[in-house]
Amino acid sequence: MEHVVSKDGTNIAYEKTGQGPFLIIVGGALGDHHFYIPLANELAAHFTVYNFDRRGRGRSGDTEPYAVEREIEDVAALIADTGQQPFVYGHSAGSVLALRAAAAGLNIARLALADPPFGRHSDADEAARARQAETAAKIQAFHDRGEGTICVFWHGRLLLTPFAYTGKGLHVLVSSHGDGEIISNVVKSFGYSLVRGSSSKRGKEAFREMVQLARENRDLGITPDGPRGPAEVVKLGVAQLACLTGKPVFPNAFSCSRGKRFTSWDRFLLPSPFSRGVIVWGEPLYCRDGEDTEAFRLRIEQALRETTARADGFFRP
Repeated sequence: MEHVVSKDGTNIAYEKTGQGPFLIIVGGALGDHHFYIPLANELAAHFTVYNFDRRGRGRSGDTEPYAVEREIEDVAALIADTGQQPFVYGHSAGSVLALRAAAAGLNIARLALADPPFGRHSDADEAARARQAETAAKIQAFHDRGEGTICVFWHGRLLLTPFAYTGKGLHVLVSSHGDGEIISNVVKSFGYSLVRGSSSKRGKEAFREMVQLARENRDLGITPDGPRGPAEVVKLGVAQLACLTGKPVFPNAFSCSRGKRFTSWDRFLLPSPFSRGVIVWGEPLYCRDGEDTEAFRLRIEQALRETTARADGFFRP
């Protein structure tokens, strides 16, 4: 790789390919130039492409303390190396850096921005964000008071749930079947505890354990359509648990701007690299005096579907 020296003396490594007008690829925050080699090769038929490692990544150096102004100086050094007024392509968080560089007055011919991490800012969006912040504050208040909660989320949307939890210790219901081993390993890697059981295996023991944990004001995590479906249909157990213990049920869902839906029974959602994501909490649900558990089950199911739809609505209006 070739190098330029930024204003503060940091070496910035880059690969140069192709021929034609100069174009600089400003990559996202998490990857290095390797991620953009296929794109650079495509663009090389029309441009002389500079595909560089942002400071602190790949083969580029780093100098403390970090400041975005230093990264703008890195782009300036690359522009100076071209000896021309180049095009700049920014991807994901690199789009923000590219915009900041242009705003700083750097000699850029044209900007192209792909998947910039900016949401929509309509009044409806602001109202949705305000509602979400209010609901998140409610569940945090339970955590702060040491009052246990029951968090429910669809089996196909469980991947990012560990990042949504802000309490002191979550106990997650995981199937005793073999396919629960993968999930159990992920749960344990976040430092959470397991309750092993399902509706078809060790169900009674798991239910009694969760009742005891709820009465000890522990937080519980449940996929109410697991372990084998039907998808997005709440089973009766979570409603029975909440009615018996009096604990609130908080629906939870995540969505992403780009991702893959598997053909498994739960249509498991896997976010694509560098996509944007959102985690949404629904309002707490309580079992009402005299309410039939089936009626409460239906309320939980409807609330969880609405919460999931709100999460998807951030990216697919």
